[in-house]
Amino acid sequence: MVECFQSPGAFTWSKPSEISGTRILVHVWGAGGAGGAQTASANGRVCSGGGGGGYALAYVAVDALGASETITIGSGSTSLTGVGGSSGFGSHCSATGGNSGSNSTENTGSAALAGVGGLG
Repeated sequence: MVECFQSPGAFTWSKPSEISGTRILVHVWGAGGAGGAQTASANGRVCSGGGGGGYALAYVAVDALGASETITIGSGSTSLTGVGGSSGFGSHCSATGGNSGSNSTENTGSAALAGVGGLG
C-alpha cells in the first residue's frame, strides 16, 4: 500500500489494521526555496536559484508506530530571502526546506550560501 501526501499542511495518517511485516518505508522531502533576485555583476546579470528541499528515507518499525501519526508537509518559499518549510512523518523522520536564492544564511548546519539545499 502506498499513500502520498503532496499539499502543504498537517495531516493524520492512521495505521492500517491489516498492516503486515515488521517495518514500513517512509520517504520525506522538504520544500524548496524560491529563486533569488537578479543582480548586476562584472559578468552581467546574475540570479541565484532556490535550494531544493532535503530528503529523508527511514525504515520505521511497525511496533514503533502509534495508532496515528502526524504528517507535516512544508510549503515552498515565496520570498527571495525565505526558507522552504520542513516536512516530517511523526517523530520518525524529517527533512528541512531549502534556502531561497537571495538567502545566504546558514541552513541547518550547512555553509552560508545563497540557495543552499535542505537536509534530510
